[in-house]
Amino acid sequence: MENALTTDFSHTNWPTLSDRQALLRQRFPVWQAMSLDGLLEKNAQEFPDRLFVVTHSQSWTYAEMHAWAQRLAAGLMQSGVKTGDHVAMLMANFPEF
Repeated sequence: MENALTTDFSHTNWPTLSDRQALLRQRFPVWQAMSLDGLLEKNAQEFPDRLFVVTHSQSWTYAEMHAWAQRLAAGLMQSGVKTGDHVAMLMANFPEF
């Protein structure tokens, strides 16, 4: 069975549910708990050029979003936010936010 992560499935030829489950078990034999930032970092390392956010006018890769998240985290830390602090964000529904 070919790895689904490198296979280009057309919209008319999707793998079956059983095939997708088998591929997931093969790719992730042990489920590891991971934070959101840890998952973004892992995906940015593994798939740096793969598109992560796509809008009608712009798109960003995993690597670009990871770099942006790191800049945001550095800015929060410079503002005095420490590990374990709670941060609330109120923003519009735009990718730039």
